[in-house]
Amino acid sequence: MEDLNSAIGLITKGLVVDDRMSGGIYSRLGEQEPHIENARAHMGKGDYSGVIGELRKAVTRTPNDPEVYYDLGVALFREGKLDDAIESFISAIKLDPFFAEAHFNLGVVFSKKGMTDDAIREYNRAVRLRPDYVKAHYNLALVLTNKGLIDHAKSELSVVGDIRHKQALEHYNKGVELACKGTVVIAMAEFREALRLEPSLYQAHNNIGALLAHNGMLDRAVAEYEQGLKINPEDPDLHYNMALAHSARENHNAALKELGEAIRLNPRFAEAHYSLGKTLAVLDKMDWAISEYKEALSVDPDMIMAYFDLGVALEAAGDLKGAIKAYRFFIQRSQAGNDVLRDFVDMRLAELEKKLEQA
Repeated sequence: MEDLNSAIGLITKGLVVDDRMSGGIYSRLGEQEPHIENARAHMGKGDYSGVIGELRKAVTRTPNDPEVYYDLGVALFREGKLDDAIESFISAIKLDPFFAEAHFNLGVVFSKKGMTDDAIREYNRAVRLRPDYVKAHYNLALVLTNKGLIDHAKSELSVVGDIRHKQALEHYNKGVELACKGTVVIAMAEFREALRLEPSLYQAHNNIGALLAHNGMLDRAVAEYEQGLKINPEDPDLHYNMALAHSARENHNAALKELGEAIRLNPRFAEAHYSLGKTLAVLDKMDWAISEYKEALSVDPDMIMAYFDLGVALEAAGDLKGAIKAYRFFIQRSQAGNDVLRDFVDMRLAELEKKLEQA
C-alpha cells in the first residue's frame, strides 16, 4: 500500500459502507418468505422504500431474527433514515452481540451523525469480532484521523495493509495452484483479485500474461506484461516472457531488446540466453546465436534442446566437428519421447561423419 501519510490523506474522501444485505433478502426462506421475495423484487429496482416496508412486515413475523433487523437497518440507512437505522442495528446486536457487520454499520451511522466516540466504539467492537475486517479498520482510521489521533489512525491503516497483503497472497497462491491444474479462467480471476487487493503485485500481471500467451492471446499478454513492468521494470521474468510473446508475434527485434534486458538483470538466466540464441538464429546471426547457446549450456548443462539447436547453428556455420559434438551430447542426454528428433539427429550425425571422412 502507499505510505501511511499519503493514505491518511486518501481516506478522508469518505466512509466505506458495508451495505451487503445478509440472509434476509437473498437467501432466507420460511414463513416470512413472501415478504422476503417482495423485498428482493424492490431491491432489484433500487426501491429501498419498498424494501423497508416488506422488511418491517418480516420483522413482525420473526422478531428474533437479527439478520432481518440488519437488512432493515441497511435499507433505512440508504433511505437516509439514520435514527431508524440505528434502532434496527441495535436490535440486531441485542439478538446477536457477535454480529460484526451490525456493529460496523452502526459505527457508519454514528459517523454520519457526527457521533465520533460512538462510532469509534462500534468499529473497535467490529474489529475485535473480526480482526481481518478491512472496512472496519479503514473507517476506524478515518474517524481517528478526523479526531486528530493520527498515530492511532496510522496503526489501523498498517493493519489494513497487512490484511490486504495476506489476502492478496492467498488469492495469488490459489491462482498458481489452479494454473498448474489447467483451470485457466478461475486462475486468472484469482490473480485479478490479488491485484485488486494489492495493485503492486507485479507477479500476478506476469502470470496472467503467461496464461494469455499460452492460449494464443498475445496482444493481451503483451499488455499485461507492460502493466507488470510499469510496477517493476527490473524484473527479468517479465522481460523474458514479454520477449517470448514478441517472438510468437514474429516481432524479433522487440524480442531481442527484451531478452537483452532479462540477461542484463540476470546474467545467469539460462532460458533467456537460449531464447536469445534462437532469435538470433532466426535472424541468421549464427555466430552470435552459437555464443548464446554455449552461454545457456554453461549455466545449465542439462538444457537438452540447447545442444540440438547449437548443433544446427554450428552445422549452418560450417563447423561440422562442433556440430557432431553438440548432436552427440543431445543423444546422450535426451530422454525417451524424443524419438523423432533423435532419429533426425542420428541421420544428421551419419551424414556429417560421412562428409568429414570424405574431406
